[in-house]
Amino acid sequence: MNTRSSIPVWFSILIITLFFTTCFSKCHVEITSRLPGNTPPVRLHCKSKNDDLGYRNLNVNQMFTFSFNMNFWHTTLFICDFWWTGKHLVSHVFDRHIWRDLPEDIFKFEVRTDGFFFWRMDNYGQYYFWDKLKDWGN
Repeated sequence: MNTRSSIPVWFSILIITLFFTTCFSKCHVEITSRLPGNTPPVRLHCKSKNDDLGYRNLNVNQMFTFSFNMNFWHTTLFICDFWWTGKHLVSHVFDRHIWRDLPEDIFKFEVRTDGFFFWRMDNYGQYYFWDKLKDWGN
């Protein structure tokens, strides 16, 4: 009687590789205020299902950074609220779609007078550009 496992060796190696690359490599988020110098700071609050990063004020050109490990299922989600001069916006700063847009582990965002922007790669993988994700609401 054959007692060998019916799971191919290559499949086991693939699963182990995915586990180590998605669970133990850190992802980094950078959010920078690019608002005018003569305005109040932007207030932000970022959180995931498991982590609340608290409220922060970002002055002009100030950066807020945080790092985390993406979960095995690639369902990690971080959302941030932003308030500035009576305006409010909410945006994902990390989800599986954002993760697929960059082959790196650093996800850069800017808060500007005209909205919230993400530093992403074009569809051909040739160059980066700032892509507007959200407009300010009232």
